[in-house]
Amino acid sequence: MVGFSLTKLLARILLGCLLLLAVLIFLLFDFKPSVHNNYPVTPDTALLAETFGSRLKGRALQQQHLYITLQESQALIAIGQRAFPKVQAEVSITADRATLALSYPVLAGALHLNVQASLVPDEQGDWLERVQLGSLSIPGSWVLRVLSWQASRMLGSDEVAHLIYAVEQVQLESDIVRFRFAIPDNFKGGLRSGLPLQRLLLSEPERFEVYLQQLQSHYQQHKPQQLSSYLDVVFQSAYVQSEQADVSAVLENQAALLALGAFFGPAHFDWLLGDGRSYPLSRPAPGEVQLAGRFDLQQHFVYSAVIKALTNRELGLLAGEMKELLDTNPGRSGFSFVDLLADKAGLRFAELALQSEASARNLQAFFLQPRDDGDLLPVFESLHEGIQYEQFLSYYVDLDSVAYQQQLALIQQKLLAMPLYSGKD
Repeated sequence: MVGFSLTKLLARILLGCLLLLAVLIFLLFDFKPSVHNNYPVTPDTALLAETFGSRLKGRALQQQHLYITLQESQALIAIGQRAFPKVQAEVSITADRATLALSYPVLAGALHLNVQASLVPDEQGDWLERVQLGSLSIPGSWVLRVLSWQASRMLGSDEVAHLIYAVEQVQLESDIVRFRFAIPDNFKGGLRSGLPLQRLLLSEPERFEVYLQQLQSHYQQHKPQQLSSYLDVVFQSAYVQSEQADVSAVLENQAALLALGAFFGPAHFDWLLGDGRSYPLSRPAPGEVQLAGRFDLQQHFVYSAVIKALTNRELGLLAGEMKELLDTNPGRSGFSFVDLLADKAGLRFAELALQSEASARNLQAFFLQPRDDGDLLPVFESLHEGIQYEQFLSYYVDLDSVAYQQQLALIQQKLLAMPLYSGKD
């Protein structure tokens, strides 16, 4: 009798959980997306995003006020949708309310999570009016508390959490949102000391330091001018380390990639390391180390690989595309599909280095034989460079056009024909 009662109790609990799940699905998800939008990505899109970015990193932090226009908002959405193509978004700005709406498909598009956030003019810090998740309406103050708690939990610090509450005033005009904010002093100090790398990445900082010192020693002793020479050093070393028991080849490769980024990237890359540590390095001068005889291709390759290692997404290609679109403007070098080839090569390199233990070990083993830059980048004479604004618009239009996608397919074909990127040696 007791067993029968326990069975009935468990059945009721299970039924209650199923009913609760059904109610949550009913409240949170819809059968149709609330947003049907696809902003094109053109040279003008990149220029609008650059304008806002320049304003953000310019005097905004010192003056503690910032504004964004409707066109700039739409440009940022267009770029974001290229990074996350399943997300549909749109924004509207009036003198009374600014609204951001998002739709995301789940269960292979059978359901959609529709989100809408509303900003209202306010001088007391209550600028986030509410967030709508499906049929569920959540007060903005609750949302800010949850975001603050999650930021503290993920980063182990209250600095970013305090930044969420830094916005003190929101003013709305037709097609413009203006923010006034107060950056906490402890957040500024946190920025100066850097971000805790060990919380953002899987690898320990000690691994990173070993590869960084190997790169510096190799440069000081030999002064090689080909990027492949430096890859030989760190990935041969990663192979030896990975042969030891209980050592992850993926973590070794990740540390090696980040060391390459610190060594060949800007001097302030140390900011990512956190804990106030600095690494005085004898770095190669700009232009000294090249890929296929060009410094710019070395930079595209390394930066794309590092971004992949940091984010596990192909944001390196998006960053490269934005840079090329900006280069179509007068006085710049023009759009280059050769640069995109180096971006995609760096992404593919990092993908093979990190996607699995087997793939990571195969990439390490590839460098057991001496390699040169011809093993990293295919012949690129057939790819177009120096494409100016009017030329790009007349022939390629935007990044979703058939003509543009054909060029990306050609780049992919060239890469997969190489032993390194095809997985064959």
